[in-house]
Amino acid sequence: MAKLGSTLQPLQASWNWKQHGTSIVGKRADWWFVIGQSGALQPIVVSAALANLQPTSLEQLKAAILAKRKLYKLSQFDNKNHVLTFSLKADFSSAKNAERVELLVEDLIVSFRQLGLVSGCQLCAGEQALHAVRIGENTAAVCDACHAHLEEQFSGIVEKNEVQGNYLTGLIGALLGALAGSALWLLVSYLGFYASIVGFVIAFLAQYGYRLFKGRVSRAMPLIVAVSVVLGVLAANVAEVAISLVQDPEIGMSWADAIHYAPMALYDTELFYVGQVWGGIAIGMLFAFLGGWRTIRGLIAETRGVTYQIETL
Repeated sequence: MAKLGSTLQPLQASWNWKQHGTSIVGKRADWWFVIGQSGALQPIVVSAALANLQPTSLEQLKAAILAKRKLYKLSQFDNKNHVLTFSLKADFSSAKNAERVELLVEDLIVSFRQLGLVSGCQLCAGEQALHAVRIGENTAAVCDACHAHLEEQFSGIVEKNEVQGNYLTGLIGALLGALAGSALWLLVSYLGFYASIVGFVIAFLAQYGYRLFKGRVSRAMPLIVAVSVVLGVLAANVAEVAISLVQDPEIGMSWADAIHYAPMALYDTELFYVGQVWGGIAIGMLFAFLGGWRTIRGLIAETRGVTYQIETL
C-alpha cells in the first residue's frame, strides 16, 4: 500500500485525522473533509460533501475561493452533485504545500459557516451523523445507512464473482485485446513514431477484453492479463519484423514467407540481429508494465476483495 506523503503527514498528526494509503479524512470544526495526494509533486486534492447545496450558495462559495486561487495555487474546482473538489498544485516544499492546504480548509470553513452549509454523506448527501471509512482504496465520510447498504451490495458482488465467469473465455478476450493493442502498435510504427510507447495500451485492452468476454474475477485474472500483455508485445515486434521483410526492396519477401521467417528473429542470430529485436521487445515490455501497472494493481486489489470492501477507520 502507498504511504502518506510528507505534505499530509503533519496535517494528519496535527488534526488527529484518520488515514488510509495516500489520503486522510476527518472533521475540522463542524465539517468533514477528505484530502489526498497520490505522489510527490502530484496535485493535492481537497474534497468536501455538503448537504442541501443550492446553486446560489455554490456560486457564492465558488467566487470566494476563486478570488484567492493564486494564493492556494488552485488548478481546478469541481462540483459533482454535492461533492466539492479542489485541486492544488504541489511544489517542492512540503511545508508550504501543507500551509496552503490548511489555509484553504480554514477559508472553506469560514465560507460554509457564513452560507449556513453543513456536511453531508459523501454517498447520499444526507444531513446525518458521519464517520470515516475506507471504500476499496478510497477514503470517505459516510452515514450509517450508506455504510450498511454498501456492505450488503459488496457482499453480493464478491459472492457473484466467485461463481460467475470463465477462465477460458477471459483468456480469449485478453488475448484479443492484446492483439488489438498490437495492431495499434504497428499503426504507430507505420506512421513513423516510436511504437514502444503504445505498450501501455496493450495492458489496458487486455484487461478490457478479459472483462468483455466475461472472464472470472479471481486471483488468476491479473496473471492472465499480464501473460496476454507479454504475448501482445511479442506479437507486435514479430509482426514489425515481418512487415520490414516485405517492404525491404533488397529482400522483397512474400507475405507468406515473411510470416514464416519473422518468428526466427527471436532466436536465429545468423539471419537476424536478435539483440536488436529483443532490445525493442524489452522497451515495449517496460512501457507496457509502467503504463499498465496501475491497471494490474487494480486487478490484484479487486481479486483480493479489497475493491469491494468498506470498513470504519
